[in-house]
Amino acid sequence: MAISYIGSATGTTSATIPTHQVGDLIVIAAYRDGNTTAPTLPGSVGWRSPSTATGSGSTNSMRVAFKLAATTSETTGTFTNATSVAVAVYRGAAKVGGIAFASGSSTTVSYPAISAMIRTDNTSWIVGAAGHRSVDTNLQNAPTGMTFRNGAVDATDEIAIHDTAGTVSSWSNQNVSVSGTSSGWMGVTIELVNRQTLTDWLAIRDAVNAGSRNATLLCDGDSFTAGYNATNNSLGSNARSASYPAVLASLFSNAPARNDSFYGTQNAPFEGFTPYQYDSRQSQTGGWTNSEVTLGYTTAGAGYREGPSSGTLSFNPGVSFDRIRVFHTSYSGSPQYTVNIGGGTLATLPMNAADAVKATDVSCTLGTNTVNIVAAATTGFIGGIMVWNSSSPQINIINVGWSAGTAVQASANTNFYDPLPSLRVFQADLVISNRLTNEYLNSITEATFKAAFASMILVMQETAHVVLVTPHFSDIGTSQATQETYHGYVADLAAQYGCTLIEITDHADWTSFATADGLGLMSSDDLHPNGSGYSSQAAIIAAVVDQSTGGGGTNRRRRFLMAA
Repeated sequence: MAISYIGSATGTTSATIPTHQVGDLIVIAAYRDGNTTAPTLPGSVGWRSPSTATGSGSTNSMRVAFKLAATTSETTGTFTNATSVAVAVYRGAAKVGGIAFASGSSTTVSYPAISAMIRTDNTSWIVGAAGHRSVDTNLQNAPTGMTFRNGAVDATDEIAIHDTAGTVSSWSNQNVSVSGTSSGWMGVTIELVNRQTLTDWLAIRDAVNAGSRNATLLCDGDSFTAGYNATNNSLGSNARSASYPAVLASLFSNAPARNDSFYGTQNAPFEGFTPYQYDSRQSQTGGWTNSEVTLGYTTAGAGYREGPSSGTLSFNPGVSFDRIRVFHTSYSGSPQYTVNIGGGTLATLPMNAADAVKATDVSCTLGTNTVNIVAAATTGFIGGIMVWNSSSPQINIINVGWSAGTAVQASANTNFYDPLPSLRVFQADLVISNRLTNEYLNSITEATFKAAFASMILVMQETAHVVLVTPHFSDIGTSQATQETYHGYVADLAAQYGCTLIEITDHADWTSFATADGLGLMSSDDLHPNGSGYSSQAAIIAAVVDQSTGGGGTNRRRRFLMAA
């Protein structure tokens, strides 16, 4: 989706955000004259300001923050100690990427080079902002390659904001002579990363096939994603192996794809099974604890594994690999677990660190091996493991289905380890999300569902294109007409947020419960598909995300709605 400038405004410690839509990216630069401690980030209004988003020097400082609009009435809040702020709204941007600061004391202001842009494929915009401790400069003079958008002069300082008004693949340092009185200044450049479309995803898939990169495809959802009853035994009997994400990996024909990973527990313990009965590639010794059951620590895919005082969590994917990615938490005082193959320690996970959900990569000798995570003490948390062969790029498919989970639960965002912030650890290129059934089974209101699911979509879109899937019809809980009403909620969100929509019930095999059941696609609980049903749905999804053919019979109305 192309980025476009919508509007901007200035103020002292706050500003009125220009007219905006849900999903617009709002960027603010808060400048402080006379102090090298950056303005304080307001709480409770949704801003994100990573550690790289502050700069200081020459008796002044600046903070950059951003958020995706969740409403049409967003506010800046108060940036305590700011002396000037400038805020701008952009459509089609998903997040802020690379950021660079410069400072000095002169009448020449620098808009510094960004050495770590996320995108170098000529799809990003660059925003430049500057503050100056004088009140008589020409700070409104934009650097070469940028357009002035807004600025202000108050009693003690000036602020200005500019942007490239188009895409760039890089940004080199630009100096601007602003005349006036020489004094301290701050300059910042900010990459705006465009929101991904299905076309962007297909280009990534082609790059994987060409051998130039890996990609991550995240399958989010409830028990339909987890694969409940895929082997006719709830989440037991290695149900993971017949879930639609596992089948989807085998259906890609235009790039290699694998499901050589696990994340979370899929809430198998809630359904009466261990994670090791759900996924036979996993095993453990020492009594690892499933956190969503005993501790209430939930993440994408339902729950973490808490390590015992000593013991091993093992993963044997049955493929040859030389790279391991371990997903884990970190916090001050956490025990630090080790990673080994065959008893030889490869790495110590950086778990005793600032609060975060992390992905730590470990190299090993190429071979078909078992990965072991060795616990050193309790209260260390492992999310999952992914492996791959670095010489053979592939699409890594990760299943984070949460049996019995709702969008409200999956959008929890109170703690750093909660499901919503933990979605960012995957840095997914494509997310397929199938969430709805537990909403209609629990009579969750339209407003509640949409608000929760929208917050998830906005986080997913920071890196990925999002595909929303409406599920098949069941024969328990409520009527087909009511289920269709809930399907409409997902269609509304797809249209509002520019997601691709796949409607399983638009395919001839799935137009009603009776049809699917008559074709032998449903399990005996009248709610979940069986193995054949999951395979059918995987084919429908593959027809969109791999642009392959087939998929569950003739299309009834439309195969999918593709975001522009």
